[in-house]
Amino acid sequence: MIRGLSKIESFISNVGPKTINLAFLADAGFNIPNTYFITNDQIASGEYKHITSSEISKIFRDSKFIIRSSALIEDSSS
Repeated sequence: MIRGLSKIESFISNVGPKTINLAFLADAGFNIPNTYFITNDQIASGEYKHITSSEISKIFRDSKFIIRSSALIEDSSS
């Protein structure tokens, strides 16, 4: 399941800092686009191993979207 940013509190230990920071900005009232995320556990399980942009298009139908890939291993600890 692809989750909306408003559900971040339940998954905060299972997403990267970029997702968390977007949630904090949204909570602070900054105008950010609708944002959705996939948790690290979902990636590790292989649930989205071969998801394609055409499959994502089916989920969001006629909406425009951008895919921003960001893995936890891309983030430094500092």
